[in-house]
This record gives sequence, C-alpha cells and structure tokens, in this order.
Amino acid sequence: MRKPEPILIVIFILSSIALAINVTSIATDEWIISTATYSLASKPSLINYGLFAGFLENYLISNPFKYLLTATCNYSEGKCMYSCHKTSEKRQEEIIKIINHENLEPCDPNTENSFFHFQLKNGNIKEKANKKDLLNDNHFIGSGYWVCTVTCLIITLIFSTTGCIFSIINCFWSPVEPILNIFGLFIWNGIAAGFGFLTMIIWGILYETTLKYNVAITDTLRYPDPYSSDGLSNLGYSYFILLAEISFSLINIGLLVLRNYLLSKIPPPVIIDTGVDTMLTFY
Repeated sequence: MRKPEPILIVIFILSSIALAINVTSIATDEWIISTATYSLASKPSLINYGLFAGFLENYLISNPFKYLLTATCNYSEGKCMYSCHKTSEKRQEEIIKIINHENLEPCDPNTENSFFHFQLKNGNIKEKANKKDLLNDNHFIGSGYWVCTVTCLIITLIFSTTGCIFSIINCFWSPVEPILNIFGLFIWNGIAAGFGFLTMIIWGILYETTLKYNVAITDTLRYPDPYSSDGLSNLGYSYFILLAEISFSLINIGLLVLRNYLLSKIPPPVIIDTGVDTMLTFY
C-alpha cells in the first residue's frame, strides 16, 4: 500500500459525486414536469415522471385525485406511455385501446368521480370521432427512444461505478494490468461521460419531437376528448443533473492528464557508477 496522491483522492471524490448524481437521476421522477388542461376541470392537472414511474394530480373537482404513473411499452407496436392503471395487464390493454381509438376504463373503477364517470355524467362521451380528432401516432413515446435512453443511462451508471471503485484502488495500490490502473481511469470516465451525453441527446430529441406536445399519459392519450399538454411540459432536474455527472467525469480526465504532465516534469534519478559493486543513486 502506498501513500495516496492528492490528485487521485480528488478524482475519487469527484467520481463518487458523479455516481451519486447518476443514481439520483435514475431514481427520481422529474425527467418531465407538466400541466394538462381540460375544459371541464376545475384546474389543470399536475404531472411529473421519470424513466420508470411518475405522479398525476387530477382536478376534475376541487379535491384532487392522485394517481401513480408507470412506464408501459408495447414493443410489437413500438409505443410507450405512462399509465395510471395498477396492473401490467390493464396497462397493456390500455395501449391497444388507445391505438384502436376505443373508450378507456377509469384508472380507479371504485372512484365514482373518475374521468370516465365524470364525462358520462356530463354527456361528454362520444360514440364516434372525426378523423381530425384521432390521436397521431407521434403522441406516443417511441419504444426505441425509451429503451435507448434507459440503456445508455444504465451503461453510464455501470462505468461511473467502475471508475469510482478503481479510483480508490489506485489511491493506495498500483495494479499491474493497464485496464485496472491509471490508464483504465481514462476509459471508465470517458465512457461514462460519453453515454451520459448520449442519454441527454436521445431524451432531448424525444422531448422536442413528442413530449413537448403530448406527455403521453392516460389522460392526454385517451379517446375521446383528451386532456391537452401541448406546450405545457418542461424537462426537469432529473434530466439536467446529468450535465453535472458528465462535467465531473470530464474533469477527472483533465486531472489525469495533469497528473501525467506533472510526473513527466519530475527529473529521472541520477545514477553514479563508482566503479565498484555499489552504485550511488541521487534524486
């Protein structure tokens, strides 16, 4: 075990922070924050969700109805959404009904003031829809976008964790294998930064092409007479904190470059041959 270098200690600290940020981004439900309006609602609904789950407050009456949202994909149709139904079977059934422009079941059948019952009481259920009223396929989340976002973020997490582990190892030991020593830290941090950036690009494209116009939840996708979130959604902090994770990984690479530069400036030891069996070495 050797005495840790200050630069390597700093790299370990930054790697730990980057890892914590990555976990926070995955675990929190603030990738999208939005409101959704409906002509008969007392006030706009409040919506937020992450990559896997989220939350909805619906204000059909003065007291809000609160629902958990769950990311649901039908890969054969290439479509994903955030559904308020509690079971996987109901969520899959809901996607098919939306695709076929059929009436949806309420998320809570025991709640008399659910969206379905509210519409029924107000004579607002339509038997048929004009073609102009039918939802465009772009209102769904493309399953390819969702899968790529999740995959890239998980890869980012894996290499952030690897970089954190090997940064502390290199503080006290000098592994022989290049992939495990300082050279490996360049790789782990570089891949983590690259896939973090790719995650932001993919979700950013999804937001600009779809989520800006429809947040793809049950209420905004339902037929007929859906809520509208057009122009009301924004990217949340769970998305933007990835910028910090990317920055810390790049700073680590910069510190590794600086360390190599400083080591190159250290003069090599001077060896004096005394002409006998003993050689004197001066530093």
